[in-house]
Amino acid sequence: MYLYLEKLVQALQKQFRVEVHHLSAVQLIDGIAPLPPEQSRPVEHLNSGTLYLCDYRRLRQLDPFINLAPILCVVEPGVHTDDIFFENRTAVVVENSTVIEVLFFLNSRMYDYGRQSSDLLEISQSFLRCKTPEDLMAEGYLVLGNPLVITDGAQKVMAYTPPAIVRNSQYNAIMEMDYLPVGHPDRDSLSGYWLTREAPFLNPGGGEVPDIICKELTIGGSTKGYLHVLQFNRSFQEEDNYIIGMLSNLLTAHLWNFHEYVQSGREDAVGQFLRDILDDRMHDTEALLRRQHELKLAFKRYIRVAIIVSKKDLDAPRVSFTLLAEQMEQMLPGSRAFLYKNSINVLLTCDEPGVDAAALLAPVMELLEQYRMAVGISNPFSSLTRLREYSYQAFKALQLGSTLHREDTLNDYRDYAIYRMVEAGLTRGGLVDFCMPELQILLDHCRENGPELLDTLRTYLECRCNKAQTSKVLFTHPNTIKYRISQIESIMGVSLDDQENIMALQLSFKLLDYSSHFPVEPSD
Repeated sequence: MYLYLEKLVQALQKQFRVEVHHLSAVQLIDGIAPLPPEQSRPVEHLNSGTLYLCDYRRLRQLDPFINLAPILCVVEPGVHTDDIFFENRTAVVVENSTVIEVLFFLNSRMYDYGRQSSDLLEISQSFLRCKTPEDLMAEGYLVLGNPLVITDGAQKVMAYTPPAIVRNSQYNAIMEMDYLPVGHPDRDSLSGYWLTREAPFLNPGGGEVPDIICKELTIGGSTKGYLHVLQFNRSFQEEDNYIIGMLSNLLTAHLWNFHEYVQSGREDAVGQFLRDILDDRMHDTEALLRRQHELKLAFKRYIRVAIIVSKKDLDAPRVSFTLLAEQMEQMLPGSRAFLYKNSINVLLTCDEPGVDAAALLAPVMELLEQYRMAVGISNPFSSLTRLREYSYQAFKALQLGSTLHREDTLNDYRDYAIYRMVEAGLTRGGLVDFCMPELQILLDHCRENGPELLDTLRTYLECRCNKAQTSKVLFTHPNTIKYRISQIESIMGVSLDDQENIMALQLSFKLLDYSSHFPVEPSD
């Protein structure tokens, strides 16, 4: 049985004078044990999940600078303490009492915790036996003794405990006047009738309404509803918060299933229209534009397509693409998100063609990284008649980027257009044949002597021929970089001050990268 050390301290403070040093609010312990006598056990063998009980004399025998497991130190009446023995460790100091008194109190509290754990286990099992949200609502009312109200994300009441069951005239009146829960946007206009503190905290009612506990029902990082428990029949207890949290989790699971069912069975006219374009079912340009007008589907001057897929990492968190697509639209004003095959497609809109892809997607990048997603984004275009063409750009950016730079979240087609040129024009060509011939000399040299000079040249080009920056990236002394560049020029027989040579080498490295990941047959 695990206990919150913070809760145990709160219980001790009701009975004794207590000082606390370096206590984490979320620190858990799995039991209480006496600190072993001196020299009986090495300090490093103490369990960090156990709260060790000792008197001040025993504590002083320990090195004050060793960070031990949490200590509960009992200071007998009349004993003077030195704070240095508590400064470097998690310590709960019970002053002016005896070990016997504290032990007796702890035994009593441990019995209470055990009884509460047993009760909560039975409640958990009763909740898990419920098959529907209605069953959970009814069981929750029986357990908590107070009425429950569920609202959706827009604070509209979805379900509530029937007034006939509660039998309270005040509850009847509140539900008849269309209950406005804590956090409702219209609440402030009610002249203080409702509270100003936000969910999900316990809110004192102030006479007009009862105390309220409000818990968010969150799916995929998005709030889909709230569970409100109104104190009418009995006062809230400490364990009620745990019970309400468990109940809200189960209701969230039911809400998830309902939401997924509704979304999968609903025909989204805009999404279907965009999917029809991608499936090449809209051959008539005039019909396409007319349908766009009927759906009132308007964009700014330029559009860019973003295709979002999962990286399929083993440790990637699971997420609903339906809900994630909704979040994309909410977080990217003016955008349109829809599901297509195994991806989320987002139409991003902007007034200028040169807006950076990272800037367009900045509001959602943290979310995409959290869920281990990869994004391919197209160049800008100005009409939905070209959606299919530019969606292919986004797809190719995603395909190439996921292979060449697997850890990157964002893959902009502008950065991969050179590879598309290679793919389109040299499908059956030997790519190495199109590399700068002098680079082949360096490749041969590095096969025999190691890749040091080749890596230096690649980094030097990536750093725009800046030797100081190259030395920083490679963690190498600038004079060494200068010497290696001289060696490279000597082996290849070319000058790296010539811009034509620089451009030829940059293109050659891109061809080599492509060839290593997408090998093609040599020309006949």
